[in-house]
Amino acid sequence: HDNFLYKYLINLKLKKCACIITQSNAMKDILSKYTDKSIYVISNGVDTSVFSPDLKSDICDKYRIKKDEVLVVFVGAFMQWHGVLDVVKIAKRFPDVKFLMVGGGPEFEEVSFLAREVSNLILVGPKPKDEIPKFLAVADIAIAPFSDEKFKKIEEYGFWWCPVKLFEYMSSGLPVVSYDYTNVKDIVKSGGLLARAGDFEDFSNKLKKLIINKYLRQT
Repeated sequence: HDNFLYKYLINLKLKKCACIITQSNAMKDILSKYTDKSIYVISNGVDTSVFSPDLKSDICDKYRIKKDEVLVVFVGAFMQWHGVLDVVKIAKRFPDVKFLMVGGGPEFEEVSFLAREVSNLILVGPKPKDEIPKFLAVADIAIAPFSDEKFKKIEEYGFWWCPVKLFEYMSSGLPVVSYDYTNVKDIVKSGGLLARAGDFEDFSNKLKKLIINKYLRQT
């Protein structure tokens, strides 16, 4: 019943609207199957005066991160499809690298449990939006290990998101490691290394390249 009502309301909105604005070409393609209304794509973005690599930050002192340590950061909601559980597995593979996770959500408790014995992984919990740039400003690499393992809608519709975190990462001067979904490629371009979608080993290898090669990170 709820599903029928939801579909009814969506169809009603599509009929009533003059046009549609969405965030990605993938979402435009999905919507075009259900309506002949004009659809315009306006991507997400970022305020580059707020997210900046030149921002002064006390995060390293606060969390006892040494200046010579490579710092990998994840920022976002702790949801399954954001790959937060994979971040714990990745941190285990690189014990000499510091990992910082900022955010909260349904998966936070499980991540906290799994991270108990991972000494190089720091969970800071959710933070106000105006504090996020300070975490990114001190990092060396940013990761976005999106996971479609239990999110079958991606198989049906494709990767339709336009992730704000990617814009924030890059505006902060950070190389990005993620997966090569079309929407992600369109945003990141040459600003990072993208693994084959769903290939965790390839993701780890891409991250390793950036960890061991400072020149590549800066490039």
